[in-house]
Amino acid sequence: MLNRVKERNQGNLPVVLMAHLALTGSDITGQDDGRGGMEYTDIRLMGEGYDYLALGHIHFPQTLPGGRARYCGSPLPVSFDESYGHSVSLIELAAHGAMPEVRTLPVRNVWPLKVLPSRAVSLEEALEVLQAIPDEEKMYVQLHVRIQDVPPAYCMERAYELTRGKQCRFCRYKWEREVVETQKEITELDVDRLQTFSPSQVAAIYYQDKFQRDIAPEMLDMLEEAVKRVRSQEEE
Repeated sequence: MLNRVKERNQGNLPVVLMAHLALTGSDITGQDDGRGGMEYTDIRLMGEGYDYLALGHIHFPQTLPGGRARYCGSPLPVSFDESYGHSVSLIELAAHGAMPEVRTLPVRNVWPLKVLPSRAVSLEEALEVLQAIPDEEKMYVQLHVRIQDVPPAYCMERAYELTRGKQCRFCRYKWEREVVETQKEITELDVDRLQTFSPSQVAAIYYQDKFQRDIAPEMLDMLEEAVKRVRSQEEE
């Protein structure tokens, strides 16, 4: 494609190439791609002959080595992990072959995304922080809460109720589980040994390893009932 552009570019105009992908070596600060991960492409596969490569997909603004490829980034944050400043980029190209001149224009976000507080606290402390936000202050809020096990009941409803009449909007919780020191030896399972365990035993081992406590008997009862139903359906 770039060879065809070279043939047709008789006026020696600047050549701009656009692509929406993740290039190897790019900074993915704040990027939320936990589901499925991210596939990277070598910049050499983009070819040669362009003056500026305008890139999308990575939200963090950055110019890649060589100075001709840049992610302008998202003008507004789309994740609470994007705690850096957001902007748009103005690119000037004097002529074909000239280096691009980049100007960054900051964007003022009137509805910022904020994680409150900065460190994980108990649910009650976090709700007090939410309640203390001035009624007229605009922001989207993620509460940073420390828990030992599963999220407390009605925690969402309590947060929504505290923001009633406020300009701020509660969005979600950022859960951080406490690390509990335990003297129990971590269970190591190989495939052969795992096959000798029932689904309930596997669930109990997993729960103990993840939450450092025994699984509730009623949860095991529900699991065993579910396993029985599946097996009965398979036998029909």
